[in-house]
Amino acid sequence: MSREQRRRPRPPRTRRRGRIRKGVVVASVAVAAIGSLVLANVDTMRWFGIGDDADAAAPATRVLSAEGETVAEQVVVQLVKESTPEGWKAGKLNASVNDPYSLTCLSERAAWSTARTRAITAEGGEGSVTALAYPAGAGAAAYAEVKAAVAVCAEGAEETGRGVEGMRYRKGAAAVEVVRRGDVVAVVSASPADRMPGEKWLTDLDDRAAALLVDRCLDPTAPAADVHRNPWVDPETFRGNLTTVAVPFPDVEMTTAEEITKDPVVPLDQVAEELAPAPVRPEPLTPAATDLPDLPLEVERPVAPTPPAEPDLDGRAERAVADPSGPGCGWAFTGEAVPAFDTGEAEELHRKAVKKERERLVDDAVAFEQAKVNHYRAWVEYERAASAYRGYVDEMTLVLAQWQVVIDARAEFVAEFELYRTSKQAYDDFVAEQQEARTAYEAAVEACRVQVPSPDGEPSADCPAEVPEILLQSAPEVLPRPVPSALAQLPEGWEPPAPVVPEPQPEPEPEPEPETEEPREDREDRRDRNSDRNGDRNGPGNGTRGDSEGRGRAQN
Repeated sequence: MSREQRRRPRPPRTRRRGRIRKGVVVASVAVAAIGSLVLANVDTMRWFGIGDDADAAAPATRVLSAEGETVAEQVVVQLVKESTPEGWKAGKLNASVNDPYSLTCLSERAAWSTARTRAITAEGGEGSVTALAYPAGAGAAAYAEVKAAVAVCAEGAEETGRGVEGMRYRKGAAAVEVVRRGDVVAVVSASPADRMPGEKWLTDLDDRAAALLVDRCLDPTAPAADVHRNPWVDPETFRGNLTTVAVPFPDVEMTTAEEITKDPVVPLDQVAEELAPAPVRPEPLTPAATDLPDLPLEVERPVAPTPPAEPDLDGRAERAVADPSGPGCGWAFTGEAVPAFDTGEAEELHRKAVKKERERLVDDAVAFEQAKVNHYRAWVEYERAASAYRGYVDEMTLVLAQWQVVIDARAEFVAEFELYRTSKQAYDDFVAEQQEARTAYEAAVEACRVQVPSPDGEPSADCPAEVPEILLQSAPEVLPRPVPSALAQLPEGWEPPAPVVPEPQPEPEPEPEPETEEPREDREDRRDRNSDRNGDRNGPGNGTRGDSEGRGRAQN
């Protein structure tokens, strides 16, 4: 190729690779087709076009070097060529880049416009240095996609503080560092991870990227949302270069809530009087009281209505404006065509947006007035319910006071009766034990009386019989049986049921220890010891059957 051919400007392009997303293939050669087919069906994009009928827009600018390269190509080439770590050997500069991030889960990846990479090697390590230039405004969105994928299929992610955005993560045995400025992303990988170039070199790499983008990249800090200004990236998410315009409230006749309502008007910020907590209703009395008022029907504690929220009546409407420079690093950075802009169509869409916003303002204002009417009605109903609840609380307070007299009198009687029951049980237990001891003592005395003296004339050691100590003691006092007060309203002769004493549960039997199999070595040792003992018993002079038979045969 001659020098003249290399210098000849090439047709405008956005990138060398297409992007497939949701069945839409976007490539720079499909500009006219997108303008006529896709964009015609997207209402918010009708002002965008490529045809001759659109208003004149800034031309597609390409800043070319003597080699016919775009600015983005110059940047990525220089950045990679000048970035070889000390002590590393650099391979050949390569324009074919496959997977610079080493992320298998990065399926929805934005396609870069141009890229350069080169392998780097050193003793005990290998890696690569890659620079990627994305379409105008797509750099931040691409970095966000990478960051989201790192959280799924990488580990050890941390921010580095380099670039506008920068991070480092580990993937397998390798470490990967990613730095973004504008639409340019630099990626450095090293394996094993501890062979990653030092912090100073990585900072110098970022400084070189920043220097290369001075006066070349329009907005190095552009946010990820700017990708929606680029129709060449994804027409389905394209929104254009939008500004926000204030929309005043329409001059219309409106009826206020105060004019509509027939209920008392209350301030929306009015705080309801705090209601007393709901009284605790006692359990039914057993046995039933003979003269006690019934508990009133329960009334729930009402909750004050919540006032309606003030609507947002600060109207706003978006207006599309021409985008001659482009988002991110700009259209010229990667040589993308400047989208043609139809001012008349954009203004028509803006007028529709303003009309729709004015309708929303009126609808919200009308709905708010109606909500206030409903609030005034709800407040009346709440006050009615609150009045009924206060009456219920007052009545319950009086009835509970009468119930409480009966409850307290019964509790006092039950406590006294339990003391009586305990003393009576103690007396009965003592009498039974004393009678048992008396019977045993009398039997012992009788036995001593009728016993036969021993030959030596000594009495039995158990005689005379010893008097048990309990026979010398007096029975404990039994408290008088209490009589319930008339306030307890209990039937004559009623007594509280005796407490149920749970039967003691038998202790669970211990589980047998599992039998363990004797190790093979121990079995063999025991068998050898038994064999030795048997051999000793069967030796000469032990008179075994075998020896007898042998001696018999010898005599014969």
